[in-house]
Amino acid sequence: MSSRSGGSSLWVSERGRFQVGAPRWLTLCRGRDGSRRGIGEDEVMNATQETVKPKPSGRPDRRPRDMVLSLAVLLVPIGVIFLVWGFLTSETPVSEIDPTPAYIQAEGLGLDVTEPEGLSQEWRPLSSGVNQADGLVTLRVGYYTPSGGGMQFIASQVDSAELIEAELNQSPRLLGPVTVGDVTWQSYVTAKGTTALVYTDESMTLIVHGDTTVEELQEFAMVLG
Repeated sequence: MSSRSGGSSLWVSERGRFQVGAPRWLTLCRGRDGSRRGIGEDEVMNATQETVKPKPSGRPDRRPRDMVLSLAVLLVPIGVIFLVWGFLTSETPVSEIDPTPAYIQAEGLGLDVTEPEGLSQEWRPLSSGVNQADGLVTLRVGYYTPSGGGMQFIASQVDSAELIEAELNQSPRLLGPVTVGDVTWQSYVTAKGTTALVYTDESMTLIVHGDTTVEELQEFAMVLG
């Protein structure tokens, strides 16, 4: 039973005692699991029982495929570098030619020169040519030397001073005589720092020069006789 006085409420409990405010049974209810809880406790329990979902991290888990692609991005450039390096450091194929027809042609035009004999197979002829101007014949043959350098042999009827200036460029400096076998050659150094051997007689001038060693120049001059 109850009685009201003014704005407050008086409630009589089952034991006959007066109580101010709402009786306990008004503030109690059964929760979803059958237990007695106060009003509002259910909502608190629901909030605390909810599963807290972990926040996604800024870096999701990487799949194996992604890892393989990442490794490929790193390994492909490295492989390309090794391939290029292997190509650059490998021996470059040399296209050899047969200079015999050029020697025969020059000799047929009146140039007293024959093809050198006694060179090893490491001497590889790369180019040859015969030119005739104003009745004067010039033979040029290029060689790949055993040390990997380049050398040119020139035999010409052109005046020696003109030929030396034209072939060796920019007034090469005379170093002095060099004896190769029984023949005396003149040694020159060019503006590029390379060495040249020059032989001159009444009929022609021979020049052996290139980006190679002095020993190889003398080896070639030796087989010319």
